[in-house]
Amino acid sequence: MKQSFILLAILFCLSCSETNIDPEAVLSKLPKIEREISFESDIRALNEQYCISCHSGTTPDAGLLLTNYNEFLISSRRGSDNRNSIFRIRNRTMPPSSSPALSNEEIQLFLKWEEDGFLEN
Repeated sequence: MKQSFILLAILFCLSCSETNIDPEAVLSKLPKIEREISFESDIRALNEQYCISCHSGTTPDAGLLLTNYNEFLISSRRGSDNRNSIFRIRNRTMPPSSSPALSNEEIQLFLKWEEDGFLEN
């Protein structure tokens, strides 16, 4: 009985383990975005859909306000670590796993916005 339980526990853990999918490899296979991406035309709607609910108000999560272009720009230029919004989006740690995930195409928009120099309009 004990051996069966251990075997079931091992099988359960193996079935729940994450696959090692490289997010950069997935994104590199998407069609390249040829046009310029700007905050107003492309990023604002994504920001409102995925970020504002946690990163606004008097006590935003992580003390990080993302309610407008300037605030998002500051958070996107904080170096290449976990304080950088684009870094966290690229590495799929934002939005958190408890929230709806960005699609590959939406992540690609954020990355292209960075590549284009964080255009506002």
